[in-house]
Amino acid sequence: MNKDNFNTTKVVLMTAPVAVTGDTTSGACALAGYESASFFVAFGADATPPDAPTNYWHCKLTECATVAGSYTDVAAGDIIGHTANTFGLVNSATDDEKVYGLGYKGRMPFVKVELIEEGAVSSIACVFAVLGHPADAPVGNVVQAS
Repeated sequence: MNKDNFNTTKVVLMTAPVAVTGDTTSGACALAGYESASFFVAFGADATPPDAPTNYWHCKLTECATVAGSYTDVAAGDIIGHTANTFGLVNSATDDEKVYGLGYKGRMPFVKVELIEEGAVSSIACVFAVLGHPADAPVGNVVQAS
């Protein structure tokens, strides 16, 4: 059994940790050369705490055939780990300071993560992808998204 995932996965920083106070879209993650992808959002402590049902965060994936094209929502059937294309629901003070994620099995070569603000909330957030099953290994590095 090979326990090495450092050389067989690649971490892509899509949005560096930043204060977010409104809808925010990550950089694009290029999936070429990889057979699997998971996407994650790490939320820090909220400066303006969420308060359901009016003030909260949620996230979704969008996809496109070109890096600079028009991105569309990923279909629920292309999501792994959730029944719909929504994740990272932060709607109470106990939901922040956590990492939320899901898997992607779609065929588009570029994916972005959208952080959607409902009402008025603000938080520190970071978006990253973990790509796996590379066509050429080893990879073992971290890169910034385009």
